[in-house]
Amino acid sequence: MGRRLLSDNQEEYLRSIIPGRYRKEIVAKFNERFSPAVILTVPRLKAWMNNRHVSSGLTGQFPKGHVPANKGKHPGSAPGSVATQFKKGQRPLNKVVVGTEVVKDDGYLWRKTAEPNVWKQVHRLNYEKEYGKIPSGHVIMFADGNRLHVQLDNLVLVTKRQMLEMNRKGLINHDASLTRTGLSLAKLNIGMYDRTKERSRQMGGRK
Repeated sequence: MGRRLLSDNQEEYLRSIIPGRYRKEIVAKFNERFSPAVILTVPRLKAWMNNRHVSSGLTGQFPKGHVPANKGKHPGSAPGSVATQFKKGQRPLNKVVVGTEVVKDDGYLWRKTAEPNVWKQVHRLNYEKEYGKIPSGHVIMFADGNRLHVQLDNLVLVTKRQMLEMNRKGLINHDASLTRTGLSLAKLNIGMYDRTKERSRQMGGRK
């Protein structure tokens, strides 16, 4: 089972602020309370809500006859906004600290590893800490297909060619054991293809 990204207290609070709110509003409210220890993003919230079948009750559409509050108004700057704009050299108040982990738009878990803004994928950090640098031409595959399950027992080193074969043949499964079986099949397919190609090359050379 993957490591939980939110504590019971954080999940309880998150559930309490979801009803009747849009995702951006939920994210802003959550981060206001728990940042920088935990940073929530809209994609991460969407995945969390989908996995737990949680709904805000909003359809994303305005009801029939709704008139926007800013209709006919020039957007301009909000009152007092000039005073709160960042000045050159000023650090944002919500600047995250080294060690903070967030799920970015690519669906991977990232960790801030150094200042001023150095981030690395957590699954690669975990693998390289245990086994050393990932060899060239290789990638890390998630055995259960879950990019947020970054524990070592779910990380599998494969070649880019093996990964391509598994994606092409749909061999990556939510069941880690089936994915590992799929990897064996991918290796077999690649081996058979290479032997056939080599045999054809040799036969062509004999003509």
